[in-house]
Amino acid sequence: PTGGQTQKSKWCAICVGAFNPKQEQPRKFYVLKLYHFRALLEETEEKIARGQLGQVDYLIREHTEYGAAKTIIEANGAHQYVGQSVRLRNFRDSGHVIEPHYTSAENKFDPAIGVTSISPIVNALLIDFPYGDVLARVNIDDFFAQELQSHPMSSTTDRLMAIWFFILKANEGSERRFKVIMRKLPGWANVHGLKPEKPAARVA
Repeated sequence: PTGGQTQKSKWCAICVGAFNPKQEQPRKFYVLKLYHFRALLEETEEKIARGQLGQVDYLIREHTEYGAAKTIIEANGAHQYVGQSVRLRNFRDSGHVIEPHYTSAENKFDPAIGVTSISPIVNALLIDFPYGDVLARVNIDDFFAQELQSHPMSSTTDRLMAIWFFILKANEGSERRFKVIMRKLPGWANVHGLKPEKPAARVA
């Protein structure tokens, strides 16, 4: 989320992910949807009916559409106000799991659990990105284009942070023993020149 209250505020990002907790390692992770947007905290019912959503409305829509087990929201500083939304609190109180996640300079850059910890998972092709339709390809191409730019915040951009939240929470309570297995390159990897690392690496 973002603390801005205009349509030109900073970007918000959403990653919808899935995985099989019973699958043996190395486990596959599936990004079902990945996009970012600018929006107010909430919109009126009239604007929602016209398709103009607020940040809270996007969260509720995706959680409901995918029957999510839980939704994780960054809860630092200005982000905490999202959790105070009456609409979101009512949605949570109706039985949906909405959890905050607190980030810091320590856990963001921790080599074991930080943002960079997902790098070997991507290089091992253990993350599948949606690439089967035009909108999905546009969103994923735009994501990779942003990550290839050289700028100070390239390692903690909005959509990358959203993927990190997904992987981090999926791995909580699981023994993390990943090994690289050579796989056929999916479409998104071919387009963006990603190749598995050699020799095979391990992350404990």
